[in-house]
Amino acid sequence: MMNQITRFGSWIITVPLAAIAVAYVVWIYLPGSREITRLKGEIQQKQDYLNMSAGVPLALQMSQKRAEKIEAHNAAWHRQAPTPEDLSTLYGKVHGLAKSAGTTVTRFDPEPITRYETIREIPLSVGLRGSFAQVFHFLKGLEDVPATVWANTVKIESVDSSAGSVSCRVDLVVFAGNPGNSDYVNRSK
Repeated sequence: MMNQITRFGSWIITVPLAAIAVAYVVWIYLPGSREITRLKGEIQQKQDYLNMSAGVPLALQMSQKRAEKIEAHNAAWHRQAPTPEDLSTLYGKVHGLAKSAGTTVTRFDPEPITRYETIREIPLSVGLRGSFAQVFHFLKGLEDVPATVWANTVKIESVDSSAGSVSCRVDLVVFAGNPGNSDYVNRSK
C-alpha cells in the first residue's frame, strides 16, 4: 500500500507541474518569443532605414552643388546668347569669318526664326567656294563665334579638281534665349 501511495503522490506533483510547464510554454513563452521576433524584425527594418538615410545629406549636398553648376552654366549661356538686336552683328561675324578665311560667299540665307518656350532657333544657310583649307578655316572659326552654333549639315563638293577648288554648303542653327518667355531672364529682372 505504501508503494501505491508513493506512486499516487508522485503523480499528484508531476501532473500539475507538467500542466504548469505546458501552460507556461503555450501562454507565456511562445507568444513572448513571437513578439520578440516581431520586434527584432521591426528594429532591423528601422535600422536599415536609418542606415539608408545616412547618405541623404551627402546626396543632397551633391545635388545642390550640381544645381549651382547648372545655374552658373545657364547664366553664362544667357550672357553670351545673342539677343534679337544682336542678330545682324552675328550675321556680320559669320560673313566676315568667311571672307577672312579667303572663301567666296555664294549663299547667305537667314531663315525664319523658330521660337520655343525658352529658346529660339535661328537657321542660317551659308554657301562658300574656295580651297579645302579655306573652307576648313571657316568651319573651324565657327567654333569661336560668341554664340551657340550648331552645324546641321555640311556638304563639300569638288568644283575644279585641277585648281583644288571646293564648294561647301553649311546649314547652321544658332541658339539664342527667348527673352520674352525665358524663366532665367524673368528671374534675373
